[in-house]
Amino acid sequence: MLLRAAQYPVNRWKNGGGVTREIAASPAGAGMEDFDWRISMATVAQDGPFSTFPGIDRTLFLLDGDGMVLRFESTDEVFLAAGDMHGPFAADIPTDARLTGGEITDLNIMTRRGRVSHRARYRRIEGSAHITPQQCTLAVFGVDGALKVAQGDDLLDLYPRDCLILKQGMADAKLQGTGTVIQAEFAGLT
Repeated sequence: MLLRAAQYPVNRWKNGGGVTREIAASPAGAGMEDFDWRISMATVAQDGPFSTFPGIDRTLFLLDGDGMVLRFESTDEVFLAAGDMHGPFAADIPTDARLTGGEITDLNIMTRRGRVSHRARYRRIEGSAHITPQQCTLAVFGVDGALKVAQGDDLLDLYPRDCLILKQGMADAKLQGTGTVIQAEFAGLT
């Protein structure tokens, strides 16, 4: 299933401090309190606290902007520049963000602890690469470049910020072209 960035619904953050675009969540129709996994993209325009999610683990990718410093309750600080990732980390620990320049856009991958786990990474594609959903659900989020997705007889463009979801048991897909994606694997009840 290929999801287009222009169709992501836009909502206020759980704490009301910003805007989020939900890309995908499981189970279908799940809200902020009952998802097993969730992928969303957020625009952060000012310093302030992150929304807390009890029982959730989160990985954060900084897609664009000058940078952001995350400060955790323990007073640990992590600086993220565009192209960096941090996580997984507990989303139920109070976390504040300080922007180092201006507005940023980030990608959030979240899973419900004890039910689903995730692994996520940047992946550079040059030429072609097979994507196989073995024992998990896979999400492939376009970051940059010109990529096509071949699945069966279909050949579709994967534009930046589009997301391909492959559930366990679905046919393999092949990425073709040159570009960067974020690949996330969800294991457990997906």
